[in-house]
Amino acid sequence: MTTEDFVFVGVTTSSSAVTQIFSDWCSILRVDWRLQLVDIPIGADAVRFSALVDELRSDRVAGSLITSHKAALFEQCWSQFDLLEPECFGLREIGVVYRREGRLCGGVGDIRSCGLAMAEILTEGQVASPPEAVILGAGGAGLAAAWNLAVLGETVERVTIVEADQARRHLVADLVLTWPRRASVRVVGTTTESGLADDTVRSAKPGSLIVNATGMGKDRVGSPVKDAGSFPANAIVWDFNYRGSLDFLEVARQTSRESDLHLHDGWDYFTAGWAVVMSKVAGEPWSDDVLVAFREAASRVFNK
Repeated sequence: MTTEDFVFVGVTTSSSAVTQIFSDWCSILRVDWRLQLVDIPIGADAVRFSALVDELRSDRVAGSLITSHKAALFEQCWSQFDLLEPECFGLREIGVVYRREGRLCGGVGDIRSCGLAMAEILTEGQVASPPEAVILGAGGAGLAAAWNLAVLGETVERVTIVEADQARRHLVADLVLTWPRRASVRVVGTTTESGLADDTVRSAKPGSLIVNATGMGKDRVGSPVKDAGSFPANAIVWDFNYRGSLDFLEVARQTSRESDLHLHDGWDYFTAGWAVVMSKVAGEPWSDDVLVAFREAASRVFNK
């Protein structure tokens, strides 16, 4: 069996825990892949993403997981793919690249992986569904969270997506109007010139889900919330990051009501994301047993 490259595209990929566990995960799926790291800076132009798609067409490439650039890859290069899953248009992102019968295909892994991690977080907090959700950041991961709550969920009253970039905000506001929603979704800007979202978070109902999907605290320093007192009582505070400074969670820990908050990092989302995408690339039907095996392997390496 010829070794193929699995391309991991991000911003600081060498710092990812996947570099230490990838071979073990390949063994679970019985595939012979070599991890190739590709870093692309935030804001790269269309030429760079077009070149990336050309690289992914190579016969030596099994497939790819995209982080940080899922939305940009769709916006710049969706027409270069032979086939895109319908969810790519619903979320305007491409997070997984794979082959089927010689065709280069793009898909969305975040809907399933985010949903798996979210269900566990809400179950742990013994909350069937929060009354409200505030999602900070309208990139691919943020929209996947909103989709799980507003389209696949049943009892959440409202989802608020906060996005600092005006052009992205307008695009997403139009996009969510096309979703088959079960809950209302609003898209708003940040509440200060510095890009913070304290006022929006502060106005959320007690017990709400507050999500950092901005990448701040991993690829970029800082937190989208500065004032620890902004978090509503009994909030479920979820940072999609599992590595980096995790400033968002550090701010939450500074509140005098820390004991009232339920804090979660992105480790379970990380493992679920890789399980979903690697299974897709390998052409394996999804099974929760794969996720269990991935997590057990990661626990042995990282003592999580």
